[in-house]
Amino acid sequence: EKSVAILPFQNRSADEENAAFFADGVHDELLTNLSRIEALKVISRTSVAQYRDTTKTMRQIGEELGVTTLLEGGVQRAGDSIRINVQLIDAKSDQHLWAETYDRQLTAGNIFDIQTEIAMAITGALQTALSPEEQARLRVRPTDNLQAYEHYLLALQLNERANWEALDQALEEVNQALALDPSFGAAYTLRAQVYATLLSTGARTLEAIAGPWEQAIKTAIETNPGSGLAEIQRTQWLWLTGEQELAMQSIERALQLEPNNAVIQTVVAGPIR
Repeated sequence: EKSVAILPFQNRSADEENAAFFADGVHDELLTNLSRIEALKVISRTSVAQYRDTTKTMRQIGEELGVTTLLEGGVQRAGDSIRINVQLIDAKSDQHLWAETYDRQLTAGNIFDIQTEIAMAITGALQTALSPEEQARLRVRPTDNLQAYEHYLLALQLNERANWEALDQALEEVNQALALDPSFGAAYTLRAQVYATLLSTGARTLEAIAGPWEQAIKTAIETNPGSGLAEIQRTQWLWLTGEQELAMQSIERALQLEPNNAVIQTVVAGPIR
């Protein structure tokens, strides 16, 4: 089986503000991109998180996760430059299948280009055929505004913490991202995700967030129609508002768009099913 676990990236930056959030965000975005490839099994973020700073061997991790390959890497920011180094390892033999270091100017476009190149290199090393649609999705640049992208990555990590203070901060960060780039479709999706997390943790009631949550979902789908994550937000909204039949249709579309996305799989396996 063609499978990969993307281990948490190491933050190799010195004193750059929010550098750890940035490194984790780049890791999550790469994981999300690869999960859109139907022929590739990608281990979820939750499952790989336990291996941050681990002393276990690649062979041990591969056996525990049930994968044939592992990707490890690091991110280093310094002023207006960025270095991302990655290596793909065969889990059974502990041999390197591919490795690369990317030294670029720190721009949103360059970060997305690096993520695309890494994803394409992994699929090439695993001899995984990509459909034209999958290739096109890998090349999408969600925003050209670096500051907006940095706010987005910070919001992404704060949402994962799921405590009330972090969620309020996540909402502020994603709103700043959208103020800088009102066409940033992935940020609208993240805004909808934050509202959903606020609801699931009890930080907000449905009545309190219904209007902005519904609007965020609508705008996310309009600006990013190929996003399974945006579609699964609509699924949850439809289910909670009593539109179960439409919710089931929405689930199927989300799975078609991103069949291996762990967030979507979690929703599908939850109370909706």
